[in-house]
This record gives sequence, structure tokens and C-alpha cells, in this order.
Amino acid sequence: MSQVNLLPPEILASQRQRRLAGVVALAGVGVIGLIFVFYVLQLGNLSAVRSDIDQQEQTNAGLQREIERLREFEELRARAQAKQELLDAVFANEISFSGLLMDVSRVIPSTAALTAMSAASQEPTASVGGDTTFNGRIDVAGLALDYDTVASWLTRLERVRGWVNPWVNSIADPESGPITYTSGVDLTGAVVTERGRRSGGVTDAG
Repeated sequence: MSQVNLLPPEILASQRQRRLAGVVALAGVGVIGLIFVFYVLQLGNLSAVRSDIDQQEQTNAGLQREIERLREFEELRARAQAKQELLDAVFANEISFSGLLMDVSRVIPSTAALTAMSAASQEPTASVGGDTTFNGRIDVAGLALDYDTVASWLTRLERVRGWVNPWVNSIADPESGPITYTSGVDLTGAVVTERGRRSGGVTDAG
């Protein structure tokens, strides 16, 4: 059985408009609610992002401080290394000349005397055969009572550790007075001091 609405058309239209307005209003409220919820969520996300940024900035600041501290240590290490390299250059292949004088005083024959002596160090130079490294030399001028004294002097020179290849440059035997001579001896790495050995890397025991 069909229903018949006896209300005037104007009233029916007004009712439909009110229902439509209510639906639209309800939908608008829903949309506004969704926008509000989205806004609240975004605020939460933004707060979390800001917190992460602050934490990362603190971490970066800590890393920067650590970098500065390490850089300071690196500069100190570089300065110390530069000073050590300077000392190594100064003391490399160092020879104790006081030690050379003591050795000369021990080996000179009692029938001889020195009138001049010089000692010089040099950059390590390999011998012709390459089995010995020369680090310096000693040159002397002296007096001897006889030729045996000169021969004894040469023999004694070679007995000193690190002294090799003794030689006589010249010898003169005047009619009166002692024999005059000049001679020398090469010095190997064995005469280099311990400090000079560490600085110059000398390995030749001589």
C-alpha cells in the first residue's frame, strides 16, 4: 500500500534543505576534526624532529670538540717529531773526539811523540769492496826514534776497534835528530757514539 504525503510541497522542500544542511554541517565538522587530528599529529612529528635535530647538534658539537682536541695532540706530535728530526740531523754519525784522544794516548809508542793531530767526521762512505763504511779519519804528524817505532805505531793503530787502513804519508830521517813522519787512519761506524748510531742508523761494527 503506497503512502501519500499530504504536506504542502513548500514544507517538503524546506525539510529536504534542512536535512541536507545538517548532513553538510556534519560532514564539515568531520573534516575539521580530521584536520585538527592531522595538525596535532604533525605537531608531534615536528617536536620529535626538533628533538632529533637538537640531539644531533649536541653530538656534532661533541665530535667537533674531540676533533679539536685530537688536532692539538697532532700538532704537538708534529712539533715533537720536527725537534727529534733536528736532533737526529745534529747527532747523526757523531764521533767522540775525546774518546779518540784517549785511544791515541793508549796506542802511541813510548819512543814516539805527536806534533800535530786532526780528526774529522764525514758522511758514511762505503769502501771500494763495499764491506766497510768509513765515517771519518785521523791525520797526525809525529816524531820517532827509529823506523821500528813508526812500524809499531801503524800496527797499534789497527788494534783499536773501528780504526782501519793505517798509512804513512811521508817519512824523513835527518842525519841528526828523530825521524819525522805523517800518517793517518780511517774510522768506521764502530767509533760512532750510541747517540750518533741511533740518529744516523749506523750498523757497521767496523
